[in-house]
Amino acid sequence: MGKVLSFVARKEIEEPHISGPARCVQCGHEWVAVCPTGTIELECPSCSTMKGLLKYSCEPSEGALWTCHCGCDVFRITTKNTICFKCGTTQTGF
Repeated sequence: MGKVLSFVARKEIEEPHISGPARCVQCGHEWVAVCPTGTIELECPSCSTMKGLLKYSCEPSEGALWTCHCGCDVFRITTKNTICFKCGTTQTGF
């Protein structure tokens, strides 16, 4: 007969979490994600890239205002430029 082990709750479980629809901007896979608050990127369960995002995290009510030629509407904004999250193209025309 084996030993009975006590498990102590991990710190991540004690932190607040959010959940909701997520999508991968690389492959388009959609799923329901649960993650700690403040999470920026999610690992896509389909293609394993770190390009999963909560689907409705901060989209304006009128929809995407700017879309890259690849169809992605998610961007990384730096002090020097704005870069498409999916294909890496530097955006201009703002």
